[in-house]
Amino acid sequence: MLDFSDATNRKVSSGFVQELLRKPTEYEVDEDGNKVVMGDGINLGGDREWADAVSGLARKVHAATGEFEEVLLGVVEELVQPCRERTTDFLHWMHYLSVIGLLLENAKSFRWMQGKSIEPDELLQSLLLPGAKHVHLDVQGVATRCLGLFGLLERKPSVELVKQLRFCFIKGPSSISIVACKALIDFGMWHGPQEVDRAMGLELSSLLHENKMTFSPVNLCDMNEDWNVELLDLLYAGLNVNDWIKSVDMDENESVQAILGEGFAKILLLSENYPSIPASLHPSFLSKLIILYFSNETKELQRLKQCLSVFFEHYRSLSADHKKCISKSFMPVMRSMWPGINTSAGGSPFLVSNMRKLAVQASRFMMQMMQAPLYAKETKKQNENQNNELPEVLDGFSEPSLDFECGEEGLAIRIAAEVRV
Repeated sequence: MLDFSDATNRKVSSGFVQELLRKPTEYEVDEDGNKVVMGDGINLGGDREWADAVSGLARKVHAATGEFEEVLLGVVEELVQPCRERTTDFLHWMHYLSVIGLLLENAKSFRWMQGKSIEPDELLQSLLLPGAKHVHLDVQGVATRCLGLFGLLERKPSVELVKQLRFCFIKGPSSISIVACKALIDFGMWHGPQEVDRAMGLELSSLLHENKMTFSPVNLCDMNEDWNVELLDLLYAGLNVNDWIKSVDMDENESVQAILGEGFAKILLLSENYPSIPASLHPSFLSKLIILYFSNETKELQRLKQCLSVFFEHYRSLSADHKKCISKSFMPVMRSMWPGINTSAGGSPFLVSNMRKLAVQASRFMMQMMQAPLYAKETKKQNENQNNELPEVLDGFSEPSLDFECGEEGLAIRIAAEVRV
């Protein structure tokens, strides 16, 4: 183990770090003479573990406050010059953007980047936004990822950044939409959906936001430049675009719907950490996740299936409120999956039969979730609440308890009401 407090060791190690940061992106030439990037094309050196190792060494060598940021920005300033002069190819763009990504991932605040060779605003306006609009898709992907990292360091998301990410999500090819989708979900969880909407000039009162019960219909295929759509409506609409599944390389096991599914599952599972996302929308989120889980169109997305399987196993037993959410989701799921109801088209007898089988499987699955016992800690907490808070009695009748709403009786009433209608 080197002692970086020693001046000689620090000098040698600093030179080695500089060499690693300046090492060009590796590539190979295909049969048509085109350059193809080696590695993941996102991280420094084309490998996540390598990038982590380089950043770890750099932070140890340049441990003084603000020194790490200063060194990396100095390298970026040097690397970006040929790009500004338009005298280099896409590989150089990807190289300097990977260094910026390394910086943004490890920076804790823009405060340590103020007064350096490149200010945060210049980083956004002169380097990241132009990179996201580059003609080469690989450059767009790295730059879009950097935009997402940049936004997490901002106190409030900037207008240009949010607009560009929304544009990439809606209009970009599948690979770019996936990266932009991850960034927008992170923004929604970090800044809150309302703060992101304000960046687009969309102002909603807190009361309206908290009481929002449904999502506004959005057709992503027909959207023009006037995108006055709230973030949650936009992301929810992304779950309905089947073209994203069809165009994705199944070997990568990623699609926009898979990213959205994992994001919404995290929001539901850790809902207490995201109070800015209305609880009134949770049944809609859950309904969509159950439909995705049983959909034939997502059967190739094994990572999503595994994620949702683990999610459902824990979600059903974590809280009594979750049981209530499952109960509220039952009828919307059945309306969506049963052939001939809502937008579920019929078709050949074989197709209709398969759709009915899937709907029956989903109904049994939800019943099993309703019947699954709560974790011991949650059961104890619920019993304490019941002892402390007796139901209010009005004219000889008590208000329905949470147990009733969350249990099979409440679900039976919802089904009976639906059948009667």
